Amino acid sequence: MNLQFATYRDFLQNTTTLGALTAFQTRQLPVGDGTDTKEMRVTVASASYFSFFNARPALGRFFDAVEDSVPQGAAVVVLGHGFWQSKFGGRTDVIGQTLRINQQVRTIIGVAPEGFVGMSDQGVPAAWIPLSSYAFEFRGNRYVNNYGWSWLELVARRKGDISVAAAEADLKASYYQSWRKESEGSPRAVSPDSARATVV
Repeated sequence: MNLQFATYRDFLQNTTTLGALTAFQTRQLPVGDGTDTKEMRVTVASASYFSFFNARPALGRFFDAVEDSVPQGAAVVVLGHGFWQSKFGGRTDVIGQTLRINQQVRTIIGVAPEGFVGMSDQGVPAAWIPLSSYAFEFRGNRYVNNYGWSWLELVARRKGDISVAAAEADLKASYYQSWRKESEGSPRAVSPDSARATVV
């Protein structure tokens, strides 16, 4: 089940049992310029994505919360290790160079560790870009409070001293709060009972 950015933000603000929460989505996007352009897997991710998996950059750094701030974020990109090797020959001076992804020219700030996939079940992405900058490119600042665009996957980690039952109750309560906000602007909003969060 995909969720809206607005719901993700509600979870961040309203839950108390989660030790970490991150949002992401992997898309096929055009990467490169001119005849060199290819459709490749690009993961759109919140700034917390890499730390969620305790990843460390192979080169440079990952994007931070400022670069993933609403509404626009920053035009930066972290390369996948394999793409860095195949496209740039593993050159260390790649940091600061630019790469076009879709319509936006982005500054390369880092390279992910070798073999890092995160939550993608489609193989290693060619690159990672900030969630906010991708959303702004496609929807402008309307995405921030939009409960109609369901496109994000979420993954959370509960705090070590929190039971599964407590985490489920917390997520359910937060989802109901989010649904009430959604229903204020959309009387036809689907009942929250149709989506049940499950903690594993």
